[in-house]
Amino acid sequence: MDICKQEFKALFECEGFGVSRVDASGKFTAVNHKLCKMVDYSEVELIGRTTTSITHPDDQDGYSSESQKCLDGKSDGFRMLTKYLSK
Repeated sequence: MDICKQEFKALFECEGFGVSRVDASGKFTAVNHKLCKMVDYSEVELIGRTTTSITHPDDQDGYSSESQKCLDGKSDGFRMLTKYLSK
C-alpha cells in the first residue's frame, strides 16, 4: 500500500473526529465510526444519504459552494468544519 493510501486509511480510522467520503452528487460513500456516533446514524443509514440531509442549514451554502468548485475542476477537494444535525 502506498503512503498516500496508508495516510488516508489512518485518517479515516481516527477516532478523534468524524470523517466521510462523498461522491459527486453529495452522497456519503464511506463514513467513519466517530461520524456515526456524532450524528447518531449507523453506517448503513448514512451510506447513500446526501450530506445536505444532515448538514445544519447555516453550513449548507458553504458546502455547496466548495463542492461545486470540485465539480467544475477548480479544486481537487476541500475540508470544512460542519455542524451536523443528529437524529
